[in-house]
Amino acid sequence: MNELKVAIVGGTGNLGSALALRLGAPGVKIIIGSRDAEKARNAVETLRPKLRAGEMFGTTNRDAVKDADFIVIAVPYEGHAQMVSDLKGQLSGKILIDTVVPLNKVKPFVPAAGSALQEAQQILDGEAPVIGALHNISAVDLGDVEDPERHAPQRSAATCFPGMGALLRWVGQGSAFMVVGVRRALIPDIGV
Repeated sequence: MNELKVAIVGGTGNLGSALALRLGAPGVKIIIGSRDAEKARNAVETLRPKLRAGEMFGTTNRDAVKDADFIVIAVPYEGHAQMVSDLKGQLSGKILIDTVVPLNKVKPFVPAAGSALQEAQQILDGEAPVIGALHNISAVDLGDVEDPERHAPQRSAATCFPGMGALLRWVGQGSAFMVVGVRRALIPDIGV
């Protein structure tokens, strides 16, 4: 897996940091993105002692996506549309994984587009496939790389990465998909 590169836009937050540790465990190259490159580098320095394998570095969100195969959006919903708009034009040939859950004062709501995933799809207008994932696993559980078996019910979190046998459901129009299942035998690759 060393050749796989994943950029985590908003990677300095709880979910982004937890995902970086989980994906880094089998050797995936992780690029932590932030609006502030220094904040991203500081997050990497905090996470690096917990990283069991792989490479990790921090930079701006815009620079993070340049060399990545997969782009994970892990920002609060309030910044979601702007972030996707900012990245538009850089995502051709890549896969966008949208982890955003629309919340209004911690209560979920349905945005005008139908979901954050569909909102991203509308903004990108076919530039890149959009996959919704990690909507039902907490950052605490995702970041528990020492005991991944404890979180077996959330195994669908791994399904958006190649070679893992994802079962996708088409949502809306174009290239928007939501992860609905996974082949169990392939999950130990990243331990979720």
